[in-house]
Amino acid sequence: MTVMRRSAATVDRSMRARLLTTLSVLGPPLLQPAHVAALLPQSWTIAASAVGLAIVIAGKITLGRSFGLMPANRGVVSSGVYRIVRHPIYLGYLITHVAFLAATPSAWNIAALLAADAALLARAVCEEQTLSRDERYRAYQQTVRWRVCPGVF
Repeated sequence: MTVMRRSAATVDRSMRARLLTTLSVLGPPLLQPAHVAALLPQSWTIAASAVGLAIVIAGKITLGRSFGLMPANRGVVSSGVYRIVRHPIYLGYLITHVAFLAATPSAWNIAALLAADAALLARAVCEEQTLSRDERYRAYQQTVRWRVCPGVF
């Protein structure tokens, strides 16, 4: 998807955007299996992971060639799961991360995902600063109220 993506009208190449993108992407590969008791039954964590993955896939399919890692405007997408929240892929990531932590709640995994997910949420704000230069995105923000999680933020 990154190779075949649309050209961007604007791209945020600031050090802040680079750092947030790097931190949010590097956190999950640092996770480790843990020999600790799960907080929830395996059936729940598998189901939650599947839901999160389905949201990520739906978001990426809906974005199509507009997908990219750095904050950029490759066109405003407002259909599919983007009618519910402005960053559904991030919502899917957060759901899968919570499910993973419920299955393997080690101090290392908690620290890695707290750092990565804090960067992910800050990255969403960074992306919106770039996208909000576009009048169509500002109108979309008025239509779709929630940034990442319906009813929360």
